[in-house]
Amino acid sequence: MNNDRRKELNAKRIATLDLELIEIAELGIEELEEMGWRPYCVQALRTMDEQAALFAQGRESLDAVNALRKKVGWDNLEAADNKIVTRARPGASKHNFGKAFDIVNIDDEGNVEWENESFYDDAETVFCNHGLTWGGSWKNFQDQPHFELS
Repeated sequence: MNNDRRKELNAKRIATLDLELIEIAELGIEELEEMGWRPYCVQALRTMDEQAALFAQGRESLDAVNALRKKVGWDNLEAADNKIVTRARPGASKHNFGKAFDIVNIDDEGNVEWENESFYDDAETVFCNHGLTWGGSWKNFQDQPHFELS
């Protein structure tokens, strides 16, 4: 993914957030860019159907999960990717109300980096300094890309 496309998608997704969170997300992304990162907002506001599709992962059959994913316009998962990715049922996630976003880094080749510890260290510092809670600090289910209003 090129830089222009990344910025376009960031703006589109961040615009779906709660007004209080929009300013923090934009400011934090700017700060991460100044540090040399290419932050990419992979999720922001999430519909109840999208939350249901994510909650089904790792709990339902691959066919059932992919039927839910198809309903929301997402690509099918492979069997190896049918893992639990959230503990929040529809209506229990701050994503459902625009009060959370998930952010990752894009590497030099334009690929999503889901497990870049250095990026998450910097993102934690930046966004927590703006008063957000980081999913990577949760004890029972760590969610490193996740930041939410406290």
